[in-house]
Amino acid sequence: MSQIEVSNLVCFVVENELLKIHKDTLLKKPYFQEILTGSETYPEVRIYLPDWMSSAAFHLYLSYIESSKLPKTDSQTARKLLWTADFFQDEELQKSLIVDCIIPHLTKDSVLLFLQDAFTKLSNSKSECWFELYHSCLLFIAENSHYIFSQFQSVIEGMDHKLIEDVMRYSMGRTLRISNTDNSFILEKIKALHNATGFVNLLEIEEKRITENFDCEIPIFEWEISDFTSGNFYKESKTFMIGESEWVLCIWSFEHENRCEISIKYVQSGEIFSKDCIVTLSLLIQTEDEKIQLKPKLVPLLLDSKTQSIIRSISPFSPQETSMMKLRLFGKIEYLYSVLLQHIARNPDISLEAEDLRLLPRDKLEAMLSYKYLNVNSEDQVLNIIGKWCEQHPYHISDEDAYHLLSCVKWEFVSLRSLLKSVKHFPSLKKSKVFQERFRREIEAKSKSKKSQNKEALPRKSYKHLEKEQFSSLKEYILSLSDIILENDGLSNSNSLEKDYTIQQLTSELKRKESEIKELRDKMSPSRLSRSAVLTAPNYNSPGLDKDEESESNLFVTPKSKTVKMHTSMDSSSTISTDNLFKSRRSGQALTSLIAKLQSRSPRSS
Repeated sequence: MSQIEVSNLVCFVVENELLKIHKDTLLKKPYFQEILTGSETYPEVRIYLPDWMSSAAFHLYLSYIESSKLPKTDSQTARKLLWTADFFQDEELQKSLIVDCIIPHLTKDSVLLFLQDAFTKLSNSKSECWFELYHSCLLFIAENSHYIFSQFQSVIEGMDHKLIEDVMRYSMGRTLRISNTDNSFILEKIKALHNATGFVNLLEIEEKRITENFDCEIPIFEWEISDFTSGNFYKESKTFMIGESEWVLCIWSFEHENRCEISIKYVQSGEIFSKDCIVTLSLLIQTEDEKIQLKPKLVPLLLDSKTQSIIRSISPFSPQETSMMKLRLFGKIEYLYSVLLQHIARNPDISLEAEDLRLLPRDKLEAMLSYKYLNVNSEDQVLNIIGKWCEQHPYHISDEDAYHLLSCVKWEFVSLRSLLKSVKHFPSLKKSKVFQERFRREIEAKSKSKKSQNKEALPRKSYKHLEKEQFSSLKEYILSLSDIILENDGLSNSNSLEKDYTIQQLTSELKRKESEIKELRDKMSPSRLSRSAVLTAPNYNSPGLDKDEESESNLFVTPKSKTVKMHTSMDSSSTISTDNLFKSRRSGQALTSLIAKLQSRSPRSS
């Protein structure tokens, strides 16, 4: 073979194998055009390929270059060929492999490998075909999450945290389509990734993330309303898509209220969601002339209730003075938030009994308490959850909050004992006028005979005992009521929680008084007084000081007249402070005595 013939060949070394191919064939590809420029003067061009590249995949790549036809291959070889095409920057082959060979033939056993490859590629590239592969893998995992999570849990746990979270979030969408799906593993993993103390805390973290990353650039729907009528009116928009589901906007106004309400309603078409699920939307509605960016609202909807959820209220509003209104809607479905609400409702003993229950917004708690699969042993537990939520809020519970939460209670299944205990244990709830009215109504209802009580109410599926509490006669009811009161298990002259709160307040006041006493003692210390006197009594008749030195020394001392005045004020303040000291001691002793009495009277068990 002549030197000229050898120079027209390029030698590739892969897995200790030497492969030769004509330059003219390689020059069809831009990558080789660039690296072979100026190689004509060399008798031989030899390229050593990386260790990870397989000889079989490289042979297929050379065959593709020569024939321009996509070779038939299995999933594993296709994956190695994809790496090879990426190494040689052959975007055409990458796209063909992803679209025609890989995505249509994804399997439960191979999808995680392709997902990790796509994630690695997209970490330093924005290739559309690799993003398509990444998205397709996530959707495939979501459709087969139960098998993949159970068989490859250790593999998933070893992935990058961002990749794990994407896998989890995509899997949430399928959960809303299938009832009774167990997502404990997924949610526990997400909770650990965010260092959340509990699922209610994870809800708070997720809400913050949604708010910070909310997209207000492109509206998902625009609605122009021009045919306003005077007085009361109600209108619905045409249907529009959020994700794969259909929705409508509703607007109504009541003339006497001088405002309008805008809400959203789910249009059931097909089986996009399970009919019993909670779907949470992050939504923002703005009128065309508004310049201030509003905060998005998280709206939970119970699809089985077919109710509307209010997104925004506009006030003042007058139909007579409004010729046209253009609304722009931004938003999307928040799958993880939706599944979290359902998971908490299915496990109320863990989340709804915790101290961070106060972090839960009222409308989210209302959605969970109305959820079909709320897993409570009895309706007494529902009332107990509402009472705890009210007590964990430092402010007064509004009548609106009380009304919405108490409407979730199936009162026919609340026991008389639980009703009376709620008055004892939950003073904030007891102060609500809505609760007081409901309490009177239920006390009266339970006094009626079995025949006169409502028999239409259905129990929750999770109840351990399905029978309602009923009394055969008024006498039996009065005896039961009396027994509960006399047992000190229901109503009480002094509320235990109020006592505890009073003790906490008095303890805090006692600590403050003790701190004041310590401060006054420090001020009255003789050593401190003598130090102050020495520091503020300069000697103006020191020999050897000329005028300049005297004036300079005056910068650091206090004049005599001021010094005397200061000592006078110190003496007077000492007298006043001494008097206050004894008063503080006496008040501190009284507080200590009062706390001891309250603690001794407070019942040890609730």
